[in-house]
Amino acid sequence: MDLHSGDALAAGESPARLDAIAGWREADCFSARERAALAWTESLARLPATHVPDQDYAELAAEFSAAEQASLTLAVSMALAWNQFGIGFRVAPLQ
Repeated sequence: MDLHSGDALAAGESPARLDAIAGWREADCFSARERAALAWTESLARLPATHVPDQDYAELAAEFSAAEQASLTLAVSMALAWNQFGIGFRVAPLQ
């Protein structure tokens, strides 16, 4: 279980949906809004390779208000920053 899985389970998320996140593009258990958020997250996480495709932005804009887009982008950016610090400084993963 990773850092946030326990919190997600405690908040009522199903184990099956958590397990499906790695293959979210093939899974049918995510809403259009969730898929837009996952695509946006993936594009930002792989920015040098993706350059954030127009389609990902269009899907995000269709499902989220401007304020929600900014909040989601900030949350993704902060998670990526913490990962960069942790990996860069050789912080051991939480067990």
